[in-house]
Amino acid sequence: QSTWGVNWVSRMITMHVQPEKGGEKTGGLMKHDGSIIPLNAFYVDSDFQSWRKIVGGLVSTEAPEKTEQDINKIWTPETLDSLVTVSVRSGLDLWLQTMNFPLGTEVLLGAITIPDMAKLLRAHGLVPVPVDIDTNRLQMKLEQAEKLVGPKTRILLAAHVFGARDDVTPLIAFAKKHNLFFLEDCAESFSGPNYPGHDESDVSMFSFGMIKTQTAFGGAILRVKDKVVLEKMRALQDAYPVFPVTRYAKKLATASLIMAAQTHTVTGALLAINRATNFDHKPHVVGLVRGFDPKADPLLKYRLKPCGPMLRALRYQLTSWKNPLFRVQMKRLNKFTDTLTKGGVSVPGGTCTTRNFWLYPVCCPAGVSPDQATKLLFKNGVDAYVGTTQLSCILPPQTGGFDFPTEAKAFMDSVVYLPVHRHATDHHLERIADVVIHTLGRPGAIAAQPRPKL
Repeated sequence: QSTWGVNWVSRMITMHVQPEKGGEKTGGLMKHDGSIIPLNAFYVDSDFQSWRKIVGGLVSTEAPEKTEQDINKIWTPETLDSLVTVSVRSGLDLWLQTMNFPLGTEVLLGAITIPDMAKLLRAHGLVPVPVDIDTNRLQMKLEQAEKLVGPKTRILLAAHVFGARDDVTPLIAFAKKHNLFFLEDCAESFSGPNYPGHDESDVSMFSFGMIKTQTAFGGAILRVKDKVVLEKMRALQDAYPVFPVTRYAKKLATASLIMAAQTHTVTGALLAINRATNFDHKPHVVGLVRGFDPKADPLLKYRLKPCGPMLRALRYQLTSWKNPLFRVQMKRLNKFTDTLTKGGVSVPGGTCTTRNFWLYPVCCPAGVSPDQATKLLFKNGVDAYVGTTQLSCILPPQTGGFDFPTEAKAFMDSVVYLPVHRHATDHHLERIADVVIHTLGRPGAIAAQPRPKL
């Protein structure tokens, strides 16, 4: 039976995985044979060399305080105003505890964010008020924020989503005009220690969770402008229990399985089996990469302080960052984006100041649902997905007459995520561009578009 199973898997790979073959050229683009492009919708941004180094930190006797001091010097060497937490939500919870806003305080936030951010605000007795998003800039519309700001509004929370980061200077000016605290959620937009957040942000928050850029398999860094507030937050966190080393070790073990599965050979085999059996492995992977139990207490689950191995992993990932390589990778992905756009594919964030492509969203054309799009793309070998991230459209409170975030809702109802990341090769990007333009591009643009050369 085992021999039969091995032979069956081999047949699936032979039939469906042909990474060096993209189809036959026709009409300027490719006529696709449906062979699988071996990139999946989830990607752990690490290699086994880094992973082994991080695993070695499990048995180090270095004092966590010393490691955190090193991180502080790397992140904000001049001001030393950073704090390492278990997650961005843990850090936001610390800040909210310290500030102790009155019940009913309103928080203006971009309508596209993860639901747990809104849940955390509500757990503190605050009212999240979503502001619609300009999908070209992937940032909130200030004209709507002007309508929504009121006497109870105290916080403006701006999230840089999908790795795109637009200039926040107008948002900071708006916050100052209305005497609001400005919080910059950079959980998805790390691009090196050279940007620890805008100097005028009251708080800037970066995540290094399982599927984030340059992952440390957990942890976050906050930059807090007010040093009195920062020290109160630090004192609060010092009283927390430590994130269990065994739990962190389990995360590393899980990551190793996902990393092994994202090699081209294994990914191709998995996707071939998915296609042959109509079984989708991705929903099961989602549960593995999530950081917190959704059924746990909405506040207590965040109230842990980083363990020594998590701190050492984060320090290692910061010191091993290769900015010149990252810039080359982003240049490649920007060319890929230009190719899709010329082919009539709607890619959000076209006018963003900085686009770092942590995730790669595209919008389905009118009349095509995300479910239909993912099936069509997979039929042609591209493993797109809708559930890659928890990002969703936050709806306004039912009472109070707040405006509905129309553009954000329409965008999130039409988005799919391509299996594109900073380590994708030119060859695979070329093939993905062919398929996506054929599947989601405008007919007129497709006819005029030559085969992509990246």
